[in-house]
Parts: sequence; C-alpha cells; structure tokens
Amino acid sequence: MIGISCSLLTKKMPKMITAERYHVSAAYVQAVSNAGEISCLLPILTPDKAEEVVSQLDGIILSGGNDIHPDFYLNSTMKENAQARDTLRERDLYEMALCRAALKQKKPILGVCRGAQLLNVVLGGTLIQDIQQTTKIAHIQSEDPEVASHLVEIEEDSCLMKIVGQKKIGVNSYHHQVIDEVGVGLQVTAYSEDGFIEAIEYTGESFALGIQWHPEIMANKDLVATKIFKYFINEVHSLKKNSLLNSKMV
Repeated sequence: MIGISCSLLTKKMPKMITAERYHVSAAYVQAVSNAGEISCLLPILTPDKAEEVVSQLDGIILSGGNDIHPDFYLNSTMKENAQARDTLRERDLYEMALCRAALKQKKPILGVCRGAQLLNVVLGGTLIQDIQQTTKIAHIQSEDPEVASHLVEIEEDSCLMKIVGQKKIGVNSYHHQVIDEVGVGLQVTAYSEDGFIEAIEYTGESFALGIQWHPEIMANKDLVATKIFKYFINEVHSLKKNSLLNSKMV
C-alpha cells in the first residue's frame, strides 16, 4: 500500500456541503496502479500521528502542490524577502513528520516537485524562492502538461540514471521554486539546462528519490515517467519481500 500525501482545498464552492476538502491529482493514483500497486490518500493530520500512519504503509509519495512555508528553511533576514505562494503550514508540518518517519522506518519515498523540495528541507536544505526572474526557461509551462518543456541532464552513477538509462530526458515543469543548498545525506543527480537542481537522491540505507518535474502526468505517454514509478514500486515490493523473509527467520 502506497500512501499519497494530499493538499487541502479551502476555497468555498457553490452548493457544497462543506468547503474544506482533501485533494490530490488522480494521476498519482493511476501511475501507482499501472506500476502494480494500490494506494491510499493521506489526509493532513497532526505530526504526532505520522509514525503510526507510516507503519501501516509500504511506501509514500510526497505529492506536489503548495509552496513550503519559508519559516522551515530560511533565516530571519531572508524571510523578509520571502516569495512563497499559497502556503499551508499544517500540511508542511505533517508531511515533514511523514518524511522523517519514512526515513526512520526505511520505507521508500518518492518526492514529486514540492515533495522533492520537502525531502530536502527535512534534511536541512534550503530553497530558492523564485527562479523565473533569473532564467529564460519557462519552469511553469503553458503547453500540454503531458508534453516535455525542457531537458534535464542526469548524473552518471546515480540511481536515476539506473532507472531511465539515458543522459538527457525531456520533462514537464510546474514550479517557481527549486532546491538551493542540499540537505544532509542527499546528492544531486540531475540538473536543468539552466543549471537548477532537478533531482536528488538519499544516500542513506533506504530509498528516497526527489524529482522536480511531474512524471505522474506524463506516465500515460512517456516511457521514462513510467520507469520511475515502476522502479519505486519495485523498491517497495523488494522491501516487503525482505521483511517477510526476515520475519519467517525469527
């Protein structure tokens, strides 16, 4: 079972019984299903519930969405010029707790867009607040989200290279913030054409991959995107198999 983190819709809609709803793109659920696993959505709870939630899961996907609140990675001087948009502190707090619990319990993690940034922040990294003023590449594309908008170059001898099997890939792009200083235990494994970090990997004992683009949207048409989800699910199944074997030996 893969847990997929959610955001919270607070905007009032006409004729709705309740205004607040948890939501996430259906593309995540479909991509996980196509890769051979079932999933459940993780509503935003209090951080103290994270350990128990993760213990019931085989892996987690930290989904895209809200900017991470600058309080969690900027010093006091930098906060004065913060350019974060549409932040949701309760989501940040809960997902950071989920991420820490998954790392502690050695459950596989796939961080997508915001999720990659969150993985970095949890491990002490920082973010660039807004990149659109410093690059000519459109990191918030206007074309079909299933179509790549720019290239990403992947580092040799990385897990991501092992997954996709090619040096350069085309990716979609829907972000205005990116990873800046890299967190402890992480290594950068892909860069955009304009030099921004597009992927990170955890160097510890468990699997954790953070990618800045949205492979779940491209997975219906793009083989590389499909490979990412299949590899993640294979990591989940491998961990489950090893855990089962270890339990039988006790």
